Amino acid sequence: MPKIENVKQYEKDMVSWRRDFHMHPEIGFEEFRTSKIIIELLKKFGCDEVIEGFSKTSVIGVLKSGSSKKVIALRADIDALSMPDLKDVEYKSLNDGTCHSCGHDAHTAVALGAAKYFSENRDKFDGTIKFVFQAAEEGPDPGGAFLIMESGMLDDVDIMIGGHTHPDYKAGTVAFKDGALYASGSFFRVTVTGLGGHGAYPHQTKDSLIAATQMVQAIQNIISREIDPLGSAVISVCNFHSGDALNVIPESASFGGTIRTLDMKINAYIEEKINSICEHISAMNGCTCEVEIENLFPVVENDKEANDMMRQAAISVLGKDFVKEVKLPEMGSEDFSFYSQKIKSSYFLWGIANDTNCTYQYHNPRYDVDESSLCVAMAVFATTIENYLA
Repeated sequence: MPKIENVKQYEKDMVSWRRDFHMHPEIGFEEFRTSKIIIELLKKFGCDEVIEGFSKTSVIGVLKSGSSKKVIALRADIDALSMPDLKDVEYKSLNDGTCHSCGHDAHTAVALGAAKYFSENRDKFDGTIKFVFQAAEEGPDPGGAFLIMESGMLDDVDIMIGGHTHPDYKAGTVAFKDGALYASGSFFRVTVTGLGGHGAYPHQTKDSLIAATQMVQAIQNIISREIDPLGSAVISVCNFHSGDALNVIPESASFGGTIRTLDMKINAYIEEKINSICEHISAMNGCTCEVEIENLFPVVENDKEANDMMRQAAISVLGKDFVKEVKLPEMGSEDFSFYSQKIKSSYFLWGIANDTNCTYQYHNPRYDVDESSLCVAMAVFATTIENYLA
């Protein structure tokens, strides 16, 4: 069983890979350099198969040993964000306006460490391991996980595992939650069209701006008056656009935002209400409207059996005091959900915080990872895989 001390020999490599990816971040579906390095390393490790070209820049490395038909997959996302890197570190991003500020560089390095470990220790497992290096977790649509599931490359997988760096937990700890961990994520866009005119003669217009503001107010009331207070949901209108001049009532107005829920039935109800509200308010104001709702991610659901397997692996590696329970699900979204909807899955959080440089939240331009956490995550993954393919 790979305790922390057993994987320490891979720490130098993981830190080196992580820093290299951090210095050369690439956004979704443009991870050409990142994918090339991953492919070269997987081939160097001696993977039985390295699959590319099936889902844009995603890559899968396959290791087989023994005769078992069991298949387990480990997922790492490889993309960065379109934002500056404001850290004062030697591995600061060299690509202006692009930054690994969500920890995907660490995810990739740990999965590579696990791939190297098992390629050198085939006697420690009986079955098949798929190392999934997924593009475009942060977008653009439809995202990397959706395309990978559509490709059929994981149709034979019995258990899917993964993890995410988390700034709310100290390095050296991990955290688990059965059931819903991350919320579903949808975007909505509403365009209202009326009859524009002079601001001094509003009676001669059909005011799209007034109609749109009424819609925004009514949509906010869905949460406070339509949803059970115990049924978690968020609706946020995040932009509003209408007109330019100070004396012209605009022909059209538009706004948009996001919906987050922990129950897809609630999500469907909210979508239905938004359509109904906009349709009726438009008619009341003599306008027309177009509502577009884009379902991006379903809920990330951890299977209890898979989660218990990974939780017990973490306890055996780290000790019970360093394995936490997530009290409440997060309203952020994760496209690991596309795996968890079809495959028994466990997705856990691994702490990367310290009291010095690793104190910032996700998507902050100063986000960084305590690199001592890389061995922690790798040991948990490797022990889970060994236990499952014993």
